Amino acid sequence: MPDVISSLDSVTPELLTSILRRNHLLGQGRNLDVKIHPNPAFNSIAAHLEPVYSSDAPAGVPERLFIKIKQKHWGRDEVAFHRLVTGQTLPLPMLIPLIDGAYDEDTGISHCLMHDVSGTHHAPVSRERILAGDGVPEEGELAGCLEALSGLHAYWWEHPVLGDGPVRIPLPFRDEDRYMAEVREQAGEWRCFRKTAGIELPRELLELYESRIEALPALWGRFFQPRFDGLRQLTACHSDCYFTQFLCPDDPSVHGTYLTDMEEVCVCPGAEDAGIPDRDVLDARTAAGGRP
Repeated sequence: MPDVISSLDSVTPELLTSILRRNHLLGQGRNLDVKIHPNPAFNSIAAHLEPVYSSDAPAGVPERLFIKIKQKHWGRDEVAFHRLVTGQTLPLPMLIPLIDGAYDEDTGISHCLMHDVSGTHHAPVSRERILAGDGVPEEGELAGCLEALSGLHAYWWEHPVLGDGPVRIPLPFRDEDRYMAEVREQAGEWRCFRKTAGIELPRELLELYESRIEALPALWGRFFQPRFDGLRQLTACHSDCYFTQFLCPDDPSVHGTYLTDMEEVCVCPGAEDAGIPDRDVLDARTAAGGRP
């Protein structure tokens, strides 16, 4: 298991040389320098890296890299999932390939080192657009996002590794107790949201949400338990699937759309990733001023 990179100060030319050699990306030559460009992130330390190589480095070595460092065990499942993806025989083109990743159980620190695709891809919506209530990409980019997400779901649909593999993707509802705990948490969040912003919602919408919340406990025995007990009609879900988690290609004829930040990946019905526009707009507007 590689050592965990705990800070950007640890990203030295010597370390990059070792990592790239270990992963068969630098057969000869070495890294002489690395330019580090920090990238503000919500719950991680992230940066774009520009390696500078010796003259005898082979053609095709990565010119730009991206590193993400997480604390408090937030990156554990992401590292594990990317390692699982690396071992698959078929490609998953919607995921940026992992070059190097590690997680330290004692410290809770993890890192993921990947190719930097910022030169060929962009976020489909900006933070400014989301805050303005315009959180849905243009039609072409929206189609690319949906294709990437559906491709992820299709690949892992009832995949045998979901239940018995070298790496276990988290299964949030292993039993009724865990499901009911989630129901109570969702009900509490809804009550908090209604108290702070419910006045902005029409009465019929409030009543609709209330009825749906009340119906959640009965869904365990009727719907969820048969699926989770037998791992049937389930797939790997992103589980934090906002449009800001996608990277769309500048030239769709050359590249496809990527789905990023797999730290909350889990085994669930595919509908776990549904309702992307509503979640984006609700969260952004609430953060901007307490209004959905």
